[in-house]
Amino acid sequence: MGMSGVVYRERWVVLASFWVVFLLGGLLWISFAPLSSTVRQEFFPVFSETAITMLTAGIPLVFLLFAVPAGIIVDKKGWRFATAIAAVLFILIGVGRAFAPSIEVLLAFQLLLGAAGAFVFSSVSKVVTNWFPLEERGFAQGVATLAQFLGITLGLGLTPPLTYLLGFRPALLVYGVVAIIAGVFFFLKSKEKPPQPVSEAATTPPMREAVSRIFRVKDFWILAFGFLVSFGGYVGLMTFIERIIASNEPLPQKLFEFYLVYSYPQLFYSAVTRGQELFGGVVAATITIGGIMGCIIIPRLSDRVGLRKPFLLIVPFTVIPTLFALGTMSGALLLLAAFFNGFFLLAALPISLEVNVELESIGPPLAGTSVGFLLFFGQAGGVVIPLAMESIFKQSASYMFSSIVHYETIASYMSLMGPLALVIPPPPPIPIPGTFTGAILFVIALTVMVLIALCFITETGRKRQPS
Repeated sequence: MGMSGVVYRERWVVLASFWVVFLLGGLLWISFAPLSSTVRQEFFPVFSETAITMLTAGIPLVFLLFAVPAGIIVDKKGWRFATAIAAVLFILIGVGRAFAPSIEVLLAFQLLLGAAGAFVFSSVSKVVTNWFPLEERGFAQGVATLAQFLGITLGLGLTPPLTYLLGFRPALLVYGVVAIIAGVFFFLKSKEKPPQPVSEAATTPPMREAVSRIFRVKDFWILAFGFLVSFGGYVGLMTFIERIIASNEPLPQKLFEFYLVYSYPQLFYSAVTRGQELFGGVVAATITIGGIMGCIIIPRLSDRVGLRKPFLLIVPFTVIPTLFALGTMSGALLLLAAFFNGFFLLAALPISLEVNVELESIGPPLAGTSVGFLLFFGQAGGVVIPLAMESIFKQSASYMFSSIVHYETIASYMSLMGPLALVIPPPPPIPIPGTFTGAILFVIALTVMVLIALCFITETGRKRQPS
């Protein structure tokens, strides 16, 4: 298949209008992750620890409910209609959060992000297939999807200093103003499709037929399994990164930490854990930065070569050793493993989305619905796999040993703190070397299964398509 004779320069402006809304979703979603202490102070004494956790963790659960309906709306009404819903909701959420009178109202706004995010994420393949020729679609998918990761990175990096400089609510209002600007840009510059299609147009079938058609495609189920494992693995890494780092430390260092925390918990526990938190943030940022670079480079190479399957296969081949390194190494080697893990793992997202659209039985007419189902499986993995990882590491001998020491630490803590121990909670268990090995091996085993499944996926790149 050669390049279409109709290619519009305006395609990049249209993609940019979608891009800013997509970026905004990541920015608003992650903005409370580094601010749990600030939220407690803002709503003290009336707040719920569960509500604070749900400000970030609850959004994927709502996303899960809306992923498929949002995808169907994308196919029926168009990507611009679906993204417009998200843009309006982002403005409402961005401004509303700054004036939330209680933690419950703030949580309601945050949970609404899950619904809005489903509409914008399900639109990504549709905007690319509507505006870009086949030879550019992998790269365009990469540019579009990196907006989400860049938004998360900016949210983690900008929110604490903004809050420190301006205060909690003024900082949230800044994000509300950003949401308004992004929404205005989207409505001014976005268009559903060009005057002449860049690829062959086809009609969207009725919903029941569409779902039946998607579910009959073997390659779709391979992609769905890949989404489940990759999303779940990524969320698991980001959730437990601090404890993974703590369990990777050399045994002499860990024994010294145990001695300090066991003997003087009120003095040294905060110092020990603060260092782990800071390094955990660096590792998480390194994974995401690697992913941003991978989303640009890998899809571009795929477009140039005209093949998709080899670039999908290289992902588990590289993720398996880097996962093992993340679960066993420390220091500079850990950072190196984090970068390459993110570089290949997150770069699989745009290529997978493009393979999904290039499948003959799915194609552009079902881009929204099929992506909605893929995101459903991905978000399900983001809930199930971290829970499985937690269950595995809590059953490890290393964790049980650290828990035994923890009980002695609590006794020491209570005797030293006296009545204050009833107000200030004691420190949680400190992981020792090997605590997370079983959980990491579990994710590696799932990744090996993805590698085997990908060996049977159909090549959809233009070099395998008839002229």
